[in-house]
Amino acid sequence: MSKTATRFPITLANTFLCLLLLAGAGCRSIGPGTVKRDRLHYSSAVGDSCKEQLLLNIVKTRYGDSPAFLQVSSLVAGYTLETGLGASGQYSPASLRGDTFMGGEISGKFTDRPTISYTPLTGEKFTRTLMSPVPLEFLWSVIQGGAPVDFLLGLTLQSMEGHNNMGIFAGQFFPMDSEFAQLLQLLGILQRAHATDSRLIESHDDTEIWFQFRSADSTRTNLAPELAQLKQLLGVPRETNQVKVVFDRFSHEPGVVGMRTRSLMQILSTLGAGVQIPPEDLAGGGVVRVDGAQFAHTFTVHSGKEKPKQPFVSVPYRGHWFWIEETDLPTKTTLAAVAILFNFLEAGGAKDAPVLTIPTN
Repeated sequence: MSKTATRFPITLANTFLCLLLLAGAGCRSIGPGTVKRDRLHYSSAVGDSCKEQLLLNIVKTRYGDSPAFLQVSSLVAGYTLETGLGASGQYSPASLRGDTFMGGEISGKFTDRPTISYTPLTGEKFTRTLMSPVPLEFLWSVIQGGAPVDFLLGLTLQSMEGHNNMGIFAGQFFPMDSEFAQLLQLLGILQRAHATDSRLIESHDDTEIWFQFRSADSTRTNLAPELAQLKQLLGVPRETNQVKVVFDRFSHEPGVVGMRTRSLMQILSTLGAGVQIPPEDLAGGGVVRVDGAQFAHTFTVHSGKEKPKQPFVSVPYRGHWFWIEETDLPTKTTLAAVAILFNFLEAGGAKDAPVLTIPTN
């Protein structure tokens, strides 16, 4: 009898101790554990959404549809973890009549309630950003930072000293001038050989852009033919080793080169030339027709009825799927460049990023 009376309280105490340990484990803060998961997951989700929105607007321009943008302005991820512990029991010695029993209860509740705020991009400021030419000084700052000059100028320039880039204007596709293609090729060759340089001279109300040519003797490789051809296409005298770059279609001054940039809207519509339109949509009209033989295939968007399995990015539009292949590095690079350019120019370089707030209780 005494053994039973002694052993039972120990068992009951152990049970209560286990319940307390379980409750204590549930009382640990869940905040630190959510940082790594939420930061990566929300960042990936917002990034993927931006790519899809940009691709959709490129496709829409090919159909003559107007682009629309919706920005994620804030993210609030709210977590709540509630735990409960209950225990009850009754002990009756063998000398007394009564029941001996014990019971316990553990409860828990986890709630995840994210709140996401969106802001449509509208108004005069956004319209000006979308329709105004890209500032030349911004482009040359990026080039000074090491961006490929042939890629960046091929994406953002409308013309260079009277030689026109390809583009879509008023629903009609215009191919690239052969001289413009030669200029891009020569600029890329000379940049990679460190045979060119540029300077930005800032004053109180203006920024001057100067493009410099190094002499052929100072370069590691003899690039005299390339330098001579570049100067000829730009209308620069042979003895001139630096020129001023201005925003103009062309310049009649010997030491000045005119360059006219595209607007973001023109960039989107021109990239729309690389969208493969389904045959039934082409036959029905209502889309901008592009001669594939005249289009430089550096940006390609595929289309089809079925959703692609593993694309880089894909969007549905008018009963079809449009996507970029994961293996198409030139198209992926172009889309990323346009996304960065859009984010910078949309706010003039001073846009506040979306705020992610994670209250954890």
